Amino acid sequence: MSRDLAAEVAALERELAERRAVIAAMRAKVDVARERQATMEDLWGAHDAGVTLPIGPLLAALVGIVCANAAAFCGYVVFLSRWSSGFFSLGCLAAAVVSELMLAFSARFGAGGRARVGIRRMTMALLAATALELLAASVFPR
Repeated sequence: MSRDLAAEVAALERELAERRAVIAAMRAKVDVARERQATMEDLWGAHDAGVTLPIGPLLAALVGIVCANAAAFCGYVVFLSRWSSGFFSLGCLAAAVVSELMLAFSARFGAGGRARVGIRRMTMALLAATALELLAASVFPR
């Protein structure tokens, strides 16, 4: 009944080291998940307490970029037709006005975070491109 006490202690220490390694790997995974969640909350724009913010400004930003795309398309048609298409001329101006209004509303405090900021910047770039198209349609005759 003699036991090798040193061998048993070494086996228990190896088992303990293995379990500590598993726990460290799990903690690393939890840390990565927490970072990912913090990034998503920042991107979405959730409040620090996890409460979601008003969705209206994000929807306004989305409506604004859709209208800016419509204005850019209609502006391209206006550029090609040199203001001869009344439907597209009116559509371009109306979509640009709606997009500008939505830009003003989307600047308010609310959901969206960095994603909304990117959408707003792209909307402004599309509106600038539309303005250049309309300027080119006015300046360069057929």
